[in-house]
Amino acid sequence: FSTQLLALSVADMAYDVGKYAKRSKAAQPHRNVQHNEPQHFATADDAQHPAPILNTNINPVAEIFSYTGNHTKFVLVLCGLPARGKSFIARKLRSYLSWLGLDVQWFNIGQYRRFCATDTVGVESSEFFDPTNQVTKKRRELYALIALAELEKYLIEGNGQVAILDGTNTTKYRRKMIRDFFSRKDRPNPSMKVKILFIESVCNDESIIEKNILAVKLRSPDYVDVLPEKAVQDFKERIKHYEKMYAPVTEEDGSYIKLIDAGKKVIGHAVQGYLPSRILHFLMHLNLSKCAHFFTRHGESLYNTQNRIGGDSPLTEAGKK
Repeated sequence: FSTQLLALSVADMAYDVGKYAKRSKAAQPHRNVQHNEPQHFATADDAQHPAPILNTNINPVAEIFSYTGNHTKFVLVLCGLPARGKSFIARKLRSYLSWLGLDVQWFNIGQYRRFCATDTVGVESSEFFDPTNQVTKKRRELYALIALAELEKYLIEGNGQVAILDGTNTTKYRRKMIRDFFSRKDRPNPSMKVKILFIESVCNDESIIEKNILAVKLRSPDYVDVLPEKAVQDFKERIKHYEKMYAPVTEEDGSYIKLIDAGKKVIGHAVQGYLPSRILHFLMHLNLSKCAHFFTRHGESLYNTQNRIGGDSPLTEAGKK
């Protein structure tokens, strides 16, 4: 369904797609997950797929057309090196856009990779992400294309309005592949308008990266059977592999939003329209670092003694103490 996919090794593609179809038949439904059949990798009618995650709390009375237009779909593409909080941002965006009343779904490329490439799960697998390994590189591209195929199916057949593609997407080639995917001539619905907004998380603060590795990555299915010390070392090797091929998002990629050092600085380029502007405003106030909030009631007020509710009453002497 795309020139990039056709360029992949036929043997590798048949192996991974066959494994994907076979395992999907035995997959059990997961809480808060919508199971879709990939449009270009047809399987049995009762096949179930584990990767897409859907927030179904949709407000039916929201004026959604004022946000997106009748025929415009939005694809939010997360970008950045590993351990930069991309999945955290994706989850927060999903919740926020659902609250606005939009039909939104999150597609995580890593979940597709873990489902298809079981040889990378529960073991030290940093070499799988080596950019000089052409075989694993093609496999990673394949998993991204499978995610894109199901994302497109959701937008066309599932009446989705916003789709979030969560992955590293750190190379110019990968981002061009994503843009080309939605502009190819053989699209199932050529009349469907798609706007792509890249969201890149950039972090050079080693303390934040280290906290993220220890707090999140050690609990990842990738390292479920790996000792913590070895898991940390292996994941840092994976980051080094990505750094070799990392190319920051630029104006060449189109519209983008950059969050730098956990939101200390936010940059927007060609962010136009109601919904992209709302997303930019939301991300400007997103805190990527954990912090504690304490809430406490005030002391006794004058209205408390009078059984009155509301207002801005002064405190009594007992309340001041």
